[in-house]
Amino acid sequence: MTKRVMLVIGSLAALAAVYWLLAYRDDLNLAKAKEAEARAVQALEAKDKADAAARLEREAHAEERKQWAEQQAVFARTVAARNQTTDRLIAAALAPKTVEQVGKEAKETLGITTAPTATGFSITVQEMQEFVALKLDRDRLSENLKETQKQLDIERQATATLNSDLNRALKGLEQANVVIKDYQTAMEAYRKAATKTRLQKILEFGGRAGITVALGYLGSRAAR
Repeated sequence: MTKRVMLVIGSLAALAAVYWLLAYRDDLNLAKAKEAEARAVQALEAKDKADAAARLEREAHAEERKQWAEQQAVFARTVAARNQTTDRLIAAALAPKTVEQVGKEAKETLGITTAPTATGFSITVQEMQEFVALKLDRDRLSENLKETQKQLDIERQATATLNSDLNRALKGLEQANVVIKDYQTAMEAYRKAATKTRLQKILEFGGRAGITVALGYLGSRAAR
């Protein structure tokens, strides 16, 4: 075998090796593309499932908050009505009246019976009226406090559901970013697998020309 024949064979072997490497690279890119696409599909399915669950929970929370808002409105109306009633009672308690009338209100409101003296009570009539008014106001504040505590409890529950919905939304955003990233990875890998580089095109052209020349050369050698 002559040196020229060995050179041609060596060139063909080198071209074959380059072809194999390029084909292997394309196959590898294609495999990466399919793997990334499969991950993207799985991530998208997981996101859709999570979104459906989040939507149901969000709707349930919205319904709960609606009911709680109605309860708060009832509490607010109750407090407003109690304030109006108590203000009227306090005004009535402080209005001018007889000793007997003040004594009767003291018994009804404070639960005490004060025997009047010739000059009134051991405390003045006005002081007794102020005690009655103070008791009415204290009872009003005590009841209002109960309503306020109930309203605060509702606010805490509503805030908890809003935080839950927000966390779900943030989780959905994270999942969406994962899906986008996986699809971008798949598209880039597909592009690399489908696009031939300039070097690859040159090598393919050189390979065809080299094979043609080599076959012609070998054929001429065999004819001698």
